[in-house]
Amino acid sequence: MEKITIRDNIKKLSATSVANILSEAKAEALKLKNSMIETALIRCEELLKSTESESKLLVEQKKTELSLSERQHTNKVRSEILDELSKEAIKQISTFEKAKLLDFVAQLILKEPSVNGTEIITVAKKDYQKFAEALASDSSKPLVDADLLNKKLNNKKFKLQLSKDVADIRSGFMLVGTDFDLNFDFCNLIENAQVKLEAKLSDKLF
Repeated sequence: MEKITIRDNIKKLSATSVANILSEAKAEALKLKNSMIETALIRCEELLKSTESESKLLVEQKKTELSLSERQHTNKVRSEILDELSKEAIKQISTFEKAKLLDFVAQLILKEPSVNGTEIITVAKKDYQKFAEALASDSSKPLVDADLLNKKLNNKKFKLQLSKDVADIRSGFMLVGTDFDLNFDFCNLIENAQVKLEAKLSDKLF
């Protein structure tokens, strides 16, 4: 019996069968190609989304950096302005004498509820004469009756006296009591007011 080879079987296939095989092969190839393209497109889309997210993150970081830089600059300018205002305020207060100094001292004392009225007033050595002239009608004694100040305070409880003892302060005065002392250093008062104002401005701006 004659042996039939694969080549013989191929020869026996009809033209239609060959066309079908070729068509199926082409379809599979096209399917594979489309699958590869689709995968590539998905990957590209993922990369674009990733890049977009990174870009947004970079933009936000830059915005934060710029915002921080702007705040720092604003804080610096604000502090410089307040420093100048504080220096000017201290300078103006240091020029107060007689009636103007008397009014200012009285206002500070009246705003402090801890004052009992029997304290001894002490001031910096350089300011003694100025305070003595403003607060008392007679400053010849070592312990001076601050009669002008007591009258200005308009309350019988006030029997304040001015001492020649030197207060360790830059400016202003101290009220020395039996239990505690009250510091009315003008420089400290201005500096504390500046700190409070800076905090208030920060709350409003940021």
